[in-house]
Amino acid sequence: MSTSTRTRVTPPAPRAVPAAAWLGPAAAVLLLALGVVAGQDALARWGVTSVGASWLGSTLDGLDGLRAATWTVPVGIALVVVGLVLLVTALKPRRRTHVPVEAAADLWLAPAALSALARDAAEGVRGVSRVSVAATRTAVRVRAAADHPDEVAGPVEEAVRARLAGAQVKVTVRTHRLPGEGADQ
Repeated sequence: MSTSTRTRVTPPAPRAVPAAAWLGPAAAVLLLALGVVAGQDALARWGVTSVGASWLGSTLDGLDGLRAATWTVPVGIALVVVGLVLLVTALKPRRRTHVPVEAAADLWLAPAALSALARDAAEGVRGVSRVSVAATRTAVRVRAAADHPDEVAGPVEEAVRARLAGAQVKVTVRTHRLPGEGADQ
């Protein structure tokens, strides 16, 4: 009889789409265009009359005998810079999109989910009339309006912190007086 120990495997954190995600489809379109040009050249060399003259042959004949102009050096430098930018873009790590939450299971929350949870917690506090929430991966900012802002500030903060317990975010709560009827807003 053998004994085995269970080890918990933590999945990788959710991340955004890579910055170079558009390079794959762009390369596919370029290769497709290259295939069309090569196919037209092959058909022209095989003597298919409906195709006409070879595009590659015509282009190379037109370029034959040309010398480098003064504009080719700056264009070459610009192409090198574009190549370096594409290389850096392809190697750039993907950014994190969610916040880890300490729980029995692996749990990740998006900033929109943090915002919804904080809003629900703040709206559940007695005396709060209006709530606005802004959340990022690192911070949640709650603004609550009430007739007596000093009385609800503590309970709102407690409710939001309790709801977001386990999430590694900074919680900031601000309260302000609800404008009275007929007051300028």
